[in-house]
Amino acid sequence: MGGDGLPDTLDDHSTWDEMADNMSEAERKLVEKQAEHLIKQAAEETLKSRGYLPGGVQEIYNRITQVTEAKFNWKAYLRQFVNGSIRSTMKSSRKKINRRLEKQDVPGKKYLRKVNMLVAIDTSGSVSSKELTEFMNEIHHIHKNGAEVTIIQCDARINSIDKFNPKMNIEIKGRGGTEFDPVIDYYNKNRSQFTCLVYFTDGECHCEIKPQGKLLWVLSSVSQINENLPGPQIKLN
Repeated sequence: MGGDGLPDTLDDHSTWDEMADNMSEAERKLVEKQAEHLIKQAAEETLKSRGYLPGGVQEIYNRITQVTEAKFNWKAYLRQFVNGSIRSTMKSSRKKINRRLEKQDVPGKKYLRKVNMLVAIDTSGSVSSKELTEFMNEIHHIHKNGAEVTIIQCDARINSIDKFNPKMNIEIKGRGGTEFDPVIDYYNKNRSQFTCLVYFTDGECHCEIKPQGKLLWVLSSVSQINENLPGPQIKLN
């Protein structure tokens, strides 16, 4: 470990190989995700104090935090798929004059169409770290296109429900079995709060509960379409 709190080298994999031989696939994925989180945390602290990172660590940090081009046209989706169920909010606007109070220079009201999406992430052990990174990248683009996003993490049960903040690191919780019903049940019970549900998953499960609102399944690029799931599905390319 160097004086900056970061590893002196990341090339010695002998210890990792010995540990990996005694781990299940789910355990290896969990350790990889936790290691990435620790590297990202240490790198950000070093950047704050020193303003730079060693070359090898900078490369890993860039890979972990990079937001790449979206694999799905979320702009078109937000415009078409949720068009019939967008709630409106109002804000004051100087561009729209309140005719009744024009002489007092009182601003008018401008209606804004708002999309509040419930976005589920399948955090079961069958979903790899690469797939989770793929999911998070798409969620960044959903938010970037103007939607309010509430993230619900679920493996066999719901593990967390949080408002999405692109500046905050999301800790993945779960890595157990797979159940879709807990999320759909939550969605049905809180339909008035959300425009739609978007479920990121590898699709390796089925559900018994029928969604009472709009639902889109987003399958990872390495998964297969599951015809038993209710509602439309897309596969990331």
